[in-house]
Amino acid sequence: MKLAAMALAIVITAPWMAPKTSFYYAKEIKYASHAFSIPPLLLIAIIEHESRWNPNAVNTKSGACGLGQVLPYNGKCILGARSNIRASASILHKNYVYCSTRGNHKIGLWEKGLAGYQTGRCEPVKMTKTVLTRWKELERRVR
Repeated sequence: MKLAAMALAIVITAPWMAPKTSFYYAKEIKYASHAFSIPPLLLIAIIEHESRWNPNAVNTKSGACGLGQVLPYNGKCILGARSNIRASASILHKNYVYCSTRGNHKIGLWEKGLAGYQTGRCEPVKMTKTVLTRWKELERRVR
């Protein structure tokens, strides 16, 4: 996927964001999605859902932080945009691989991987469906 298309998807999800910022995030998402074989629009949908593009977001219940709401590592939040996007992609990839061999085989692999990312279990929940719906919507609008 081209960088401009990813930046457009980011602007669709965050129309208030400055173009320079959206291209910065698009470059980081492009790198992470390529490095971990993740559809870039799925990563954009996750970030929109988890933090609404707030790089300093912290979940007061779980302690998850940053754009992708990554759980703290050794008690420290991964707040830098680059590190948080890459950590999110890495965790999603690991859950995709782990969950692809478990649970209900009628459920799509990205759906199970995303459920693992969000809940630690391979069974989708309501927020999983919300993110997947947004992903498909972004695909229709950007392509």
